[in-house]
Amino acid sequence: MSFASNVDSEVSALGPCGRTLDVDSEDRLCRLRFVLALLDEPYRSGLASPLLTELADVDELMTLAARLDDAWIGDLALLSRRFAETQSSR
Repeated sequence: MSFASNVDSEVSALGPCGRTLDVDSEDRLCRLRFVLALLDEPYRSGLASPLLTELADVDELMTLAARLDDAWIGDLALLSRRFAETQSSR
């Protein structure tokens, strides 16, 4: 399975659109977001993140995502929840 297909199947399984995720699902989605941001950074800045270089030996998406610092993911999840609370259509 290609990396893009793996991301697509992970996100599809979570089904995040239009609903609030449980804590574990939100954590998983935030980890995917973080990995995608790391992969996007070289295209935007022209520089590879030292973190991406450090994690480059991992070839499985969720293995890479699991190696991310829990505090980073917690911050991202909090931002996501606050956004959903304040920006959702009422």
